[in-house]
Amino acid sequence: MSARRKLNQANFKWAMLVGLLFGWMFQSFSAFLMATLFFVAAAWYSGDIRADGDYHYPAPPSPPRPRPSDPRRGTGRSRRFRRSRR
Repeated sequence: MSARRKLNQANFKWAMLVGLLFGWMFQSFSAFLMATLFFVAAAWYSGDIRADGDYHYPAPPSPPRPRPSDPRRGTGRSRRFRRSRR
């Protein structure tokens, strides 16, 4: 069993335990369900529960591509450095 599955299982068990506590305090099965769903959703949103294939970190950015030379631009000198035609 992978570490990710063990952590997901532990988070779900804690959500069930805290939901059970809420259900026992309010003596209501619906309070148990709502609290359990709330804690599972909060763990999912915070990233504690991860789906398969979700690696949690984005890929590193790729290096910028060099721009191809444009033959219409000439030798690369900008317009303000051109010599006059006089």
